[in-house]
Amino acid sequence: MRAAALFQLLFLFTFSKIWAQSTIQVPEDCLARDVSPCLIRTSDQVYRTHHRGIAMSIPSQSIVRVSWTENSYDIIVLDGRLQVDIQPSRATVVRFNGLELPDRRYMLRRHYDQLLVLSLQKFVLNVHKVAEGGLSDFVSFKGDFVNKKDFVDFTRHFFDEGHEYRRFLTSYSPKWRAEFKRQNSIQTKVLTRSIASTPEDFDRESEESKKVREQFFYRTFHR
Repeated sequence: MRAAALFQLLFLFTFSKIWAQSTIQVPEDCLARDVSPCLIRTSDQVYRTHHRGIAMSIPSQSIVRVSWTENSYDIIVLDGRLQVDIQPSRATVVRFNGLELPDRRYMLRRHYDQLLVLSLQKFVLNVHKVAEGGLSDFVSFKGDFVNKKDFVDFTRHFFDEGHEYRRFLTSYSPKWRAEFKRQNSIQTKVLTRSIASTPEDFDRESEESKKVREQFFYRTFHR
């Protein structure tokens, strides 16, 4: 009896270590076998996969549920983080925790009852409240263009290896700067259209325009 009990304890200990160290899919290999729904749990390594035109990078200690039909693909972040890149040729609807989002590249983080969504095209960070079942109840708090510090603080947790994160920054920092210039240009044009015709109003509005640009720059780089 003692030997049997010892064997059982050894089995449970070994299985728990395998569970802790491995990426688990339920059902087993459900993505490779194209079985929906599919639950993915990562442990101490980033798990990367490409399925039905969607590239997913799931950082360590994350749980993601995916399901699909011919016309839709649903991704629910239950815990942790997820980075996705949707191929432009993909025509079916893709939803994240029930949300249909306009861009094709995102980083998502589940934090208790909130889903933080960073667009890697517009560089806007939005916060959505998550209801029971992991789906968003569509109560969202629209964020501003993410400043450089917040961009680094948010994205660095999606990578286990420093060299991978440096490669990511090398790729996306120029895109962030280009979008910053575009956003700044849009704000300037909006202000310019509001400038009145009289010299006094022109001077006053020009000064206001300058202040707004300075505030945008300060908020983006120094917040």
